[in-house]
Amino acid sequence: MTKIGFAVDRGGTFTDVCVFYPDGRTRVLKLLSEDPDNYADAPTEAIRRVLEEEGKQKIPRGTPIPTENIAWIRMGTTVATNALLERKGEPMALLITKGFKENFSLFADRFKELRRQTTDQLKSQGFKDEAIEAECFLHMRYAKTDCAIMTAANFDPADPKTIEKFMENFRSTYKREFGFVLDTRQVQVDDIRVRGIGKSGIEVKDHIEKADDPLGAPKLGNETVISRVDHRVRNCTS
Repeated sequence: MTKIGFAVDRGGTFTDVCVFYPDGRTRVLKLLSEDPDNYADAPTEAIRRVLEEEGKQKIPRGTPIPTENIAWIRMGTTVATNALLERKGEPMALLITKGFKENFSLFADRFKELRRQTTDQLKSQGFKDEAIEAECFLHMRYAKTDCAIMTAANFDPADPKTIEKFMENFRSTYKREFGFVLDTRQVQVDDIRVRGIGKSGIEVKDHIEKADDPLGAPKLGNETVISRVDHRVRNCTS
């Protein structure tokens, strides 16, 4: 048997396999991409069937496919694209232990976009640029742990070194809360958040007397009215 080429399109529903013979003939097989009752992997099953038929020799399912009669295999898939478009993929996260500076552009772009969104929303409420502040946070945890810490730091999109401040603050907070750090673990970023704060400059003059509140709430006086807006990106990927 001469060597055969295989071109595979692995889709979410069907897998199409185009078979190329040395004499110029072609053949197309269409299989269900998922058919666990009959085979574990559609591209492998299609190749197995063709080689078994052409070689007139049984190739049991689940055994290694002989490669001496395969000229080449080219495979493309839309599974990942479909999962991305339909938001059905597995949750993903950016894992970092070292190299925050190398990932600076990722964080900078996300932070700048979220900051723009919060600023625009506060402006729509009537706040001026000079009355708007933005706070930056990363929701961070050690890999294979469930305890995430919302970590704040002053983020300067013009200075790559400032991103490392998040790691320093995360480790110090973790050490303060739990008494230890996990230096051998990667750090997972679950969430990027920007909190926009709009200060109106309007002072509250009315007082609420402490005696009037059975819970002992403190008086209010000369407090600036503030509006807060949060925008975030979850499950960041690089």
